[in-house]
Amino acid sequence: MTSRNSSEGSTTKEGMGPLVESAKKEVSKLKQLLNEEFECIKTDQLDRLKALHESKNEILASISLTKDDFEATGIEDGNELISAWSSIIDEINKCKLLHSRNETLIVRKLDSIRAALSVIRAGDLDYSFELYDKRGSLSRNTKTKLKS
Repeated sequence: MTSRNSSEGSTTKEGMGPLVESAKKEVSKLKQLLNEEFECIKTDQLDRLKALHESKNEILASISLTKDDFEATGIEDGNELISAWSSIIDEINKCKLLHSRNETLIVRKLDSIRAALSVIRAGDLDYSFELYDKRGSLSRNTKTKLKS
């Protein structure tokens, strides 16, 4: 991904341009993916969510490798590259906020499911008997109470 100057053995500033552009594209893809992930979470599209999760991991790995390449360059006079990388870091921080938003939605959905299960388990219904046994069959006690 980086171009090496064979006489100096270090990466040139010119060779870093494509690296920075690649990182920008990957971060842009990550932002788009996180927004898609949010929609999938809202609409309970679990299969699509799983596919997005795999893609997200690939993008994160690519960004991590790019970061490692950038840090390994050793460029002394690369202010424009450093500012470009800073803008990438800002976008990554925005992605972190999107990820937190998605996590919050998942936690809220889980809390809602737990509350519904609690109501079902606690018998907050008007009936003081269990409708189903542990295997999911109609409880014997329920059959007896329903007949009377």
